[in-house]
Amino acid sequence: MTDVYCYKMKNERYPDAPFHPGCSFPELKRLPYEVEIDLQNEVYSAVREILRNLDLDKENCGTEEWNPFGKYISEGMKVLIKPNMVFHEHPYGDEYMQGMITHASVLRPIIDYVLLATKGKCEIIIGDCPVQSADFNKVKKVSGIADLVEFYSKQGIDISVRDMRKIISEKNSDGVLVHTEKNPNRSSNEYVLVDLKEKSELIDVIDRAHRFEITDYRYGDVAKHHNSLCNEYMIPKEVLEADFIINIPKLKTHRKAGITCAMKNMVGVNGDKTCIAHHTRGFQASGGDEFNHKKIKKMVEVRVWNWLKSFKLGIWIATKVKRFYKRTIWHGKNMKEFYMENMQTDVSEGNWYGNDTIWRCVKDINKIVLYSDKQGNMKNTVQRNYLCIVDAVIAGEGEGPMEQTNKPFCVVFGGENPVFVDYTAAKLMKFSYKAIPLILNGFNNRWWGLASKTAENVVIDGNMELDKICVFFKPSSGWSEKLVEE
Repeated sequence: MTDVYCYKMKNERYPDAPFHPGCSFPELKRLPYEVEIDLQNEVYSAVREILRNLDLDKENCGTEEWNPFGKYISEGMKVLIKPNMVFHEHPYGDEYMQGMITHASVLRPIIDYVLLATKGKCEIIIGDCPVQSADFNKVKKVSGIADLVEFYSKQGIDISVRDMRKIISEKNSDGVLVHTEKNPNRSSNEYVLVDLKEKSELIDVIDRAHRFEITDYRYGDVAKHHNSLCNEYMIPKEVLEADFIINIPKLKTHRKAGITCAMKNMVGVNGDKTCIAHHTRGFQASGGDEFNHKKIKKMVEVRVWNWLKSFKLGIWIATKVKRFYKRTIWHGKNMKEFYMENMQTDVSEGNWYGNDTIWRCVKDINKIVLYSDKQGNMKNTVQRNYLCIVDAVIAGEGEGPMEQTNKPFCVVFGGENPVFVDYTAAKLMKFSYKAIPLILNGFNNRWWGLASKTAENVVIDGNMELDKICVFFKPSSGWSEKLVEE
């Protein structure tokens, strides 16, 4: 049986909204609305081929009765669709958003097959927790999700799009964080704290918990959630109450984790970012993984900058400093544009292959998604159905996840296991999975298992030979020594 199926498309373009299917497939006659055809939409057919080759409802495939999601969901159930909606803009403009966030054309067939399985009688939620300063409404618009939801609304089908963040913030035009507040559309009772206690992947490094950090938050915030007494994550109730979670990540390189695909995308179901340890403060020689080399000057710069951003006068000073740098050092560019074009060899914030922290939280969250019940209690059996379909039509390479350059790849792939999907992603990018701690450790079934077989036994198939699909992705600068072409 195929674990992951890869579909190589002919064209590197996304179709126009509302992303009608490219063919009148027989099962679509059962949808609760009349289907139009867009001959230019190859994405819809690619997703359908993945479902077909994962042997979903194999007996009825090719007939009007085909129901690929019938094994996952039925009438009256709840579905959560989790795209990558990480941020609302790219330093190079909206064109580069195509390689950063999930495109809504990949969601269209998913929603249609959910409607088929439930006869339109279900609750469908599209939800994510992007970075705290993201403009959620702009992400909805740029991704095409706003247009897609409007289309379904006109058909009498209600789909809720939810910003599941607990805290949101605002940056000024110079990129300095100036305002933070609770999400006005959320209340505290819409979250459940799930505590893995001593069964968190962080437990092996819990002696350094006081040094766990996340960018743009105060030092010590993460240690409130991860310490010798607890290892907790704040999970929106939409996640725990879902009967079926459909993970739709964007394939990209990632500064902290190496790559971001199935497992990393699920970090977006954690409502409070201070529950995620992005890195451990300090140099590697002293048990940290914040920097790749012992550079005192770099450390001082980071500490001063973070200190300035922690109080009102400091924010004013930080803004003035950025404006000065833009005029005199960055040659009129903003900081992100300058560093994208002049990548530094010295990295900070755990943005390198020596990061031994972030993968642990990512794996924790994936275990919660599968094994936590609705009340936040971890069980010994999987509590909800799961499927992952990866948008790699236009992928991202270089300084991902938010400053990547676009990588036209023309691939959509998917499977029922997040570790197997990420293992396949590494192969497609010509990276060794053993060089990526998140994937390597994903196969280690400690406590609640994610992988049902070893990497060597994962079955990957596609509409072309895998070797003909694989293309080397340029890693982020902090991973360039580790992620060499396999």
